[in-house]
Amino acid sequence: MKPLEAGDPRSVGGYELLGRLGSGGMGVVFLGRAATGHIAALKVARAELADDQGFRRRFAREVDAARRVDARFTAAVLDADPHAPRPWLATEYIAGVPITTAVADRGPLPEDALRALLAGTARALEAIHAVGLTHRDLKPSNVLLADDGPRVIDFGIVRSTEHTQITRTGELSGSPGYMAPEQLRGDAVGPHTDVYALGATLVYAATGRGPYGEGDVFAMVYRTVEQDPDLSGVPVALRPTLTRCLAKNPAERPTVAHLRAEFAVPDTVRERRWLPSDISATLAPPPATRPAPPGAAPPVGPADPPPAATPGFGPAAYGTLPPPPIPPPPTPAQPTSVPAARRTASRRALLVAVAGGGATVAVGGALALWRGLGGGTDDGAKGHRPTRDPSGAGAGDRASEHSTPSGPAGHDEASTGPSTRAPHGSGDGRLPEIIAGTAFGEKPTMAAPTGAPPHGLVVEMLIEGSGRAADKGSSVSVHFVMQVWGESRIVDSSHGRGRPDTFFIGTGQVIKGWDEALVGKRAGSRVQLAVPPEKAYGVKGLPSEGIKGTDTLLFVVDLMSVPATSDDR
Repeated sequence: MKPLEAGDPRSVGGYELLGRLGSGGMGVVFLGRAATGHIAALKVARAELADDQGFRRRFAREVDAARRVDARFTAAVLDADPHAPRPWLATEYIAGVPITTAVADRGPLPEDALRALLAGTARALEAIHAVGLTHRDLKPSNVLLADDGPRVIDFGIVRSTEHTQITRTGELSGSPGYMAPEQLRGDAVGPHTDVYALGATLVYAATGRGPYGEGDVFAMVYRTVEQDPDLSGVPVALRPTLTRCLAKNPAERPTVAHLRAEFAVPDTVRERRWLPSDISATLAPPPATRPAPPGAAPPVGPADPPPAATPGFGPAAYGTLPPPPIPPPPTPAQPTSVPAARRTASRRALLVAVAGGGATVAVGGALALWRGLGGGTDDGAKGHRPTRDPSGAGAGDRASEHSTPSGPAGHDEASTGPSTRAPHGSGDGRLPEIIAGTAFGEKPTMAAPTGAPPHGLVVEMLIEGSGRAADKGSSVSVHFVMQVWGESRIVDSSHGRGRPDTFFIGTGQVIKGWDEALVGKRAGSRVQLAVPPEKAYGVKGLPSEGIKGTDTLLFVVDLMSVPATSDDR
């Protein structure tokens, strides 16, 4: 658990907040203590969602459904307020570790534990489906291993908020490698989709990898649709069941009811001895409750939140770490807005529809992948700097392209020649110089731009590559830095994540400025862009990242590689 930050509330709905358990697309998860001393996990929605009435309606509707879920293998809802200034939800705190952590630390689970895991998870899904909910993102990190059985978390409300914040029409929320083929095609999802994800999750628990491997998101999507799952390492007795769960055709998968009939929850779960001893040894009991301090204000919610689980669920990864000690109350501080530096990378999915290793896959991009991607990769050859203009004009080492707003998406309607670094026919600002990190692949630092931003898209070729050219529909692996014209802060950067991001371009899956600027560029190239609002996030901007509807964005993009398609070979 991490300490509270300066801008965090100190109490929510009568719960004293003790620290941060984590954060996600919807908001921040806190460890909280009621006036009675009972411990809970509280998820508080992001401030920018407070004005979204659609989000509030979905939040209230799904909280109502979640309260009716049998909490035996989930986490109970204790309280919620969808009408608060920042909607919040309190759930039972689960002392458990996710499958991913247990397997990474101690290796795959033995067969008897796998059978108990399958039985308990199937029972959780049966309870979720019974109230009309579908998980839609079941995966190893969303199943906690607790002494009294597996607990399925992170569904319902979280899925609604991810659609509110990230996805657009034609895009899907889920995790590549655990998404069913119908999710990738944009077809209807339902209980059959969760059965598929259950099978994939069991493969991971049994082997330490997913049924279609790990790594590049596009390769996993292709294998999911076109290839058979890899069940090597799965206990022989479980392979027929998992093969049926992972059937491409949803009609060929078993129902949750069939799984429940085939796999009964064993007595070892009730007796708290179903897990290997080296995992059980890490699971401390829940934090001890404390009596309310003298003079403590009663909670705004129920006067006495229940000490034990009641029907409900927990929609976020509460309790994914061993239970933390209860820290002393933090020193009171005036809430402040969260600094931009702590908000940057989390919203990069709004820039792209498919990010390497990310959790959002665009329908069009996924379809393009399995129709065209054949698995080859470009060597990402380094480029060369264009020769200096003989006349000595402008920036010398740079080739300039200027794309006007009238140019069709996916094409550079631009002339190529020596750069004067002045945007054509708009504003008086010049694209800023790169003052550090000038080599290809290095994180660049841009000087502060001066003057009014250009009105149209401006593209500067800083380093010209010699690798494969990116076509419409290509997936490109890139490093990039994103800033707002007139500001020094970095809004987003792949360099901070330690690896390039992968995008589809030229198909409307990224902002329009990227589609127009990057199609035709070669691997090994470095490009600098000034992107006006109409080719970025439009008049609404991106409030979660402090981007206004009038802001021009600056990028430096390094095309690390352009994978080959089947047409190239």
